[in-house]
Amino acid sequence: MQKALKVNRPNEVAQMFGISLSTLNRWSKNPSFPQKIKLGGRAVGYDHNEILEFIEARKQERSQ
Repeated sequence: MQKALKVNRPNEVAQMFGISLSTLNRWSKNPSFPQKIKLGGRAVGYDHNEILEFIEARKQERSQ
């Protein structure tokens, strides 16, 4: 069974991290950060599960 894809818009992702959209755009250029998903036109989003995995990976790095 396939999981439903939840897509977070950039403002939601920035809010999750407590950062500005400018900072999110800068982070998005880093290959280790989850990549944007083009939704159509100029609309983009981020896979919610990839964002959560990124956060968990940072937490694991912290505990090592």
